[in-house]
Amino acid sequence: MIPNERLLFVSFSNFRREKHPSLIFGNHLRPFSKSLLCCNKKRNVVLFPQKRESVVCTQSSDPAEFKSSLEGNSLTELNESSLYSSRSKIRIAIPSKGDIGEDTRTLLKESGLEIRLHNPRQYSAAVRDFPQVEVWLQRPADIVRRVQEGQVDIGFVGYDVLVEYQDNPNSTLLIHESLGYGSCKLGVGIPLNWAHVTNMTELAKFSEERSTPLLITTKYPKTVTNFLREKGIRNYRLLHMDGALEAATQMGCSDLIIDLISSGTTLRENLLKEISEGTVLESDMIMIGSPLTLGLHNSFGKQVRAFARELLERIESHLAAKEHFSIIANIKGSSPGDVARKIGTQMDLKGMDGPTVSPVIPPRGFDSGMYAIGVVVKKNRLYKAIEQLRSIGGSGVCVLPVSYVFERNSVRWEKVVNTLGVD
Repeated sequence: MIPNERLLFVSFSNFRREKHPSLIFGNHLRPFSKSLLCCNKKRNVVLFPQKRESVVCTQSSDPAEFKSSLEGNSLTELNESSLYSSRSKIRIAIPSKGDIGEDTRTLLKESGLEIRLHNPRQYSAAVRDFPQVEVWLQRPADIVRRVQEGQVDIGFVGYDVLVEYQDNPNSTLLIHESLGYGSCKLGVGIPLNWAHVTNMTELAKFSEERSTPLLITTKYPKTVTNFLREKGIRNYRLLHMDGALEAATQMGCSDLIIDLISSGTTLRENLLKEISEGTVLESDMIMIGSPLTLGLHNSFGKQVRAFARELLERIESHLAAKEHFSIIANIKGSSPGDVARKIGTQMDLKGMDGPTVSPVIPPRGFDSGMYAIGVVVKKNRLYKAIEQLRSIGGSGVCVLPVSYVFERNSVRWEKVVNTLGVD
């Protein structure tokens, strides 16, 4: 509430009051998401974006003053001039510390985006050959918050962090659902001596038989609360710890924990065990985007989308390439068709879209009839492919790493575009 002021509103971009009943109440602005607040101090105009639906308000009791603040500007022009006008560079946020931070920097480098951090104490960095992009090193929870606010365009976080800290499923865009590192699960760990509890049903029954609530330590109160509700556990109290949750039960301050589990070794070493149906969620590192900036219908929005698409396709093609080898070999045959038929009899030599067959030009005085083939095979089928090559007369087999495998189009990017409703 702003005392002694009357707030005048004008809606645009398909905004419907009935879709946001908590937004406007009489002549006052009700708090609904401070993170979505952007100000244009020059015009004293406040813009509240929600995807492509927006509200403009101005602090004034004089309608003439409100009219003058918009005079000479269409509502679309006001939106584009006000929203995110304080920055021109595209922003990426990555974890600032730990293995996931290093692994994210490695993934970006291998995908062609080398981060240049000149000072380890700094929290911003540049990207080589991408002067329009800046990288911010943030805590994972803050990455989700900044992406929701539109202060960051693209973020790299664990799925567990996204579920815990996003306001709602529409506040962020899931661009890539599994980047291949940071894999773990959020699970229940109970004391080893609870022999009578082997699954969540028995845990629910045990909690109801207790005269005191179960003390559950976790760093994920929102996610855990939803999980316990689904499992029918009501007699409990959540406790918070920032780290070393496995020690909570031995210290006597908690009955059980719900925390991230990788191999389960740390649980066992602290006299804890997993139980059946106790997996809250499985997590991997993911790539998310801000619908507030990716969905903008202005030049900045187009720049963000163009870069996001390039980054996604670089990462997709790099991850696909890590699973493949390129094989080059020589095979004798009477014609390219003859060689192609020989290759077609072998399951592991068909490649991604079929092999390449090219004639080998022999030295002067030597007979022709030798052909070079090129085929891309799965890494786990490499030796089988070489054996099959030898069986049809292949020789001089060379195996090369593959840097990128670009498909005809990106299904993930098409999904992003369809969600945003943009071209």
